[in-house]
Amino acid sequence: MLCDRAKPVKLGSRSARPIFFLALAVALLLGGQWLRAQAGLTLDAESIREWVEQRGWLGPFLFILLLSFRQFVLVPSGFVLAAGGLLFGVLVGTALGTIGLAGSAVVSFLLARGLGGEKVRAHIAHRYPTLDRYVESTGPLLVFMTIAYPAGPMTLVSWAAGMSSVRLAPLMVGVVFGSMVRAGAYSFFGATLTDVGSTTFWVATTVLTLALVVPVAHPRLRRRLFRREGQPSA
Repeated sequence: MLCDRAKPVKLGSRSARPIFFLALAVALLLGGQWLRAQAGLTLDAESIREWVEQRGWLGPFLFILLLSFRQFVLVPSGFVLAAGGLLFGVLVGTALGTIGLAGSAVVSFLLARGLGGEKVRAHIAHRYPTLDRYVESTGPLLVFMTIAYPAGPMTLVSWAAGMSSVRLAPLMVGVVFGSMVRAGAYSFFGATLTDVGSTTFWVATTVLTLALVVPVAHPRLRRRLFRREGQPSA
């Protein structure tokens, strides 16, 4: 009979795996929006600081979790990192920020890999072999430059890496070192928000502005980041 021939879909099967990860991503997004509404989080460092500070000794752990899942709360990393500097100071804010950004990259990478699976990576490797080899060989370096750049699309890069042939271990090397630079810049800026208008505040603002402008203004870096498939690197 037909009912006797039907086989249950196993979670470990290739067909069910993307469905599971898609459901997980949707659940995380809904949970993130619920948390944002309940905690009253807005796009400013002060609201994040107040929420974390009210959690007492759990504050540092919740700060790391918030940064790790910020893509589902829909809060840019800059606001959270600045709140870390405001809360914990430059050094501790940088350390906690680095851990949180690394956690965010792992979450995005694993979700993308679960959703895309081998089919997407095989399609990219077959359709765009030059691009695939370029991403695999220079992926960690590109990840480092993107994350270290304060306005770099970190979440997008982590998802793209999960859909490519980049392995998690070398990826995390670029993520960790890039996260140190980004977390340090925003923590330094955030720590000066208690004394807006001071010399330290203007120094931090200048450093952050230069970090945003200088890399994009460098022509060799632009050619390396945006060169087309098959075009030899500079």
